[in-house]
Amino acid sequence: MADADKAQAKRAARRVAEWLAQNEESFKQGGLNEGDLAGTLGLSAEEVTEGVDYLENREEVVRFLHPSETPPRVELKPGRGWAQLRGELLGNESHG
Repeated sequence: MADADKAQAKRAARRVAEWLAQNEESFKQGGLNEGDLAGTLGLSAEEVTEGVDYLENREEVVRFLHPSETPPRVELKPGRGWAQLRGELLGNESHG
């Protein structure tokens, strides 16, 4: 991945992560549809995908595919690194 592409993915990941941290109840309880984030964040679908790829590679979010739904839905849930990232984003507040 070129440096410019990596920087763009990191910026998109940061925007996605900040929004997830601010909307954590929905994120933790039922998961969120990745496809809904582009419009919500004002990013392109490609930018959201790149950002979520970055977060997923770092195990901060996990994708769950629901192929039986039409169209198939990709749900995001917290990964094992989410608590640490969330703390960094929200100023190291202690939340479960």
